[in-house]
Amino acid sequence: THTTGNGTWTDRTDHPFYGNPKLFYGVWAASDNDIYVVGNFTGGVMHYNGTSWTVGTLPQLHELWGSSSNSIFALGLGGTIYHYNGSSWSLMNSGVTTYLNDVWGSDANNVFAVGDSGVVLFYNGTTWSQMSTGTTSRLRTVWGSASDDVYAAGDDGVILHYDGISWGEVSCSSCATYIDWYSIW
Repeated sequence: THTTGNGTWTDRTDHPFYGNPKLFYGVWAASDNDIYVVGNFTGGVMHYNGTSWTVGTLPQLHELWGSSSNSIFALGLGGTIYHYNGSSWSLMNSGVTTYLNDVWGSDANNVFAVGDSGVVLFYNGTTWSQMSTGTTSRLRTVWGSASDDVYAAGDDGVILHYDGISWGEVSCSSCATYIDWYSIW
């Protein structure tokens, strides 16, 4: 589905899976002519260059985020994280084997990934390291306004905040523990 900004949505028929439904989990764009999609399909990632779509050669991926077209992170099953440097994708060492659900960064040297079992990973531009969160609930989403103002949320009504030093639980008296957060912004 695509809009040109005029309020009208139309189906895109030019992608490789049109007519053969697949699950698209995440999308990130550097521009109208530089769009990436990840999901449950052979190839794991698709790229639109403004004219046509190409399918990658990666495994199934769940979400992606980039600071530029030369620094894109995609993640998914078993702690899998790939990085795109503008010309090729490379597998990174996440140090975990849990399912990773979402990724966000304030820039290429301050990237956060969240996943099952309360996992939060931080990328400092060189390596990924696991951060202590104090929860074992599945974290499904992460977003922030700066590297010292980051929120993560997930199952059991859990909402966490990172202040640049540590993660802490956000008190939410109206949030029931049976709520599972899928997105935060």
